[in-house]
Amino acid sequence: MNLPNKITISRIVLTPIVPFFLLSGLFPIEIRYWISFGAFLLIFSTDVFDGLIARKTNSITDFGIILDPIADKILVSTVLITFVYLDMVHPVVVILLIMRDFIVTAIRLMVVTGKKSADRDDETKQWQTEAIMPPISGKIKTVLEVAMIAYILVDATVVWHFCINFALVSLTVAFALYSMIESYIRSRPVLAKLKK
Repeated sequence: MNLPNKITISRIVLTPIVPFFLLSGLFPIEIRYWISFGAFLLIFSTDVFDGLIARKTNSITDFGIILDPIADKILVSTVLITFVYLDMVHPVVVILLIMRDFIVTAIRLMVVTGKKSADRDDETKQWQTEAIMPPISGKIKTVLEVAMIAYILVDATVVWHFCINFALVSLTVAFALYSMIESYIRSRPVLAKLKK
């Protein structure tokens, strides 16, 4: 296993730290949120490093392409579910975001599974590679999701800014649904060809 994939796995392993501090009674509530805020950003920053190292060392693999967004989803989903438990985010928002992630991951797994077949022509394999790469809208969704989580953690300790919070949540859900549709459209020709 290469270094970028190890860094990605570390993101999964470190994920429980955030809900631990959010739910822990070891510190006053304000301190808990600030520690969780710092831990979340620190853990999520590994997403930048594994991508940079993978590109710089030319060690991008199908496993890494699939594992990287899954690690992001585990981190984000864990924090969002904790938010629901603490009544900081509406459950419908979290359900929509997690549902989107499951669907997109399932599509990518189907494409990667088909990619292993040796009898595919070069054009199909190229389509497959493009289909499993996250679209721009998906990356924007991730940035918005991280911003939303970070803002909720900070806002919980300062003051409730409803308009900003509502805007971040709305944009995140909108881009989540849009990127899900885009991922399906990009993958549809490949999936149709793989069925033949």
